[in-house]
Amino acid sequence: MFNQGYLPLNLDFHITKRCSLKCAHCYANLESLKNNQDYSLDEIKHIVDQAYAMGVRWIRLLGGEPLIRNDVGEIIRYIKLKKIFCELNTNAVLIPRKLEEIAPVDAICISIDGPREENDMIRGKGSFDQIMAGIEAAVGAGHTPRLHAVVTRHNLYTIEAMNLIASKYGLRFNYNHCALEEYPDASLNLTKEESREFCRKLLEAKKKGCRISNSAACIRLMSKWPFDFNVVSYDYVEMHPEVKKFLPECQMCNKAVYLDADGHVYACPRRWKKRDQHTRGRPRKGMEIHG
Repeated sequence: MFNQGYLPLNLDFHITKRCSLKCAHCYANLESLKNNQDYSLDEIKHIVDQAYAMGVRWIRLLGGEPLIRNDVGEIIRYIKLKKIFCELNTNAVLIPRKLEEIAPVDAICISIDGPREENDMIRGKGSFDQIMAGIEAAVGAGHTPRLHAVVTRHNLYTIEAMNLIASKYGLRFNYNHCALEEYPDASLNLTKEESREFCRKLLEAKKKGCRISNSAACIRLMSKWPFDFNVVSYDYVEMHPEVKKFLPECQMCNKAVYLDADGHVYACPRRWKKRDQHTRGRPRKGMEIHG
């Protein structure tokens, strides 16, 4: 099983390491993964079975780019057959060609980092037009995707532009900070003050009615972040009890599990590839997944 200490409700599942884009800020660092091949369809079904038996009722499909798999439709249908809520995280490039396959999904998160210039600077020339075509195809097919931007130094001033894009299709959007401690490309990193100022502007925009899905409480917390580092570990909190007065207890390790394309399990993507993780290697049919 994933872990013997808790029953996860959510599974973040990297079903492929392949991707159709080469985003400068991608936390995945896919080239560092050891396995050359993706999970087989049988392996994925076996993992879904295990997850369901342990209590998982929400699976988020990640990559790489999930839609790059030819069997993604069958994967989605199998998840739905188990009565599991299925969310798809995608760069949207392949959506126009995969509308039938994604029809059963419950939620779609589309990655876009602002208007054309800022987005293409991060995700590659021409990617903005491809993403917009994917958004239009998804909306035209009856989906209501959430637009997801990762804040970097290149798109600090794109809140209004993102709101215009989202408003055009009746969608909501959010920003996320770097999933790890820093970006692979150091030039994308924000200073602490830049990060706080961005959060303050995001909160102002939300109060004005912009279609921002980040909660006001979360934005407010980040805008007043008192630490000189991003990640606050449980060990740090135990050594500094006063921190509990400021930070709500993280629920990731109580409610979620994260499975990468190498078959390694983590409680949180921020702990991905940390040496203190106890991993057992790639799961195979007939084996249990251990973390």
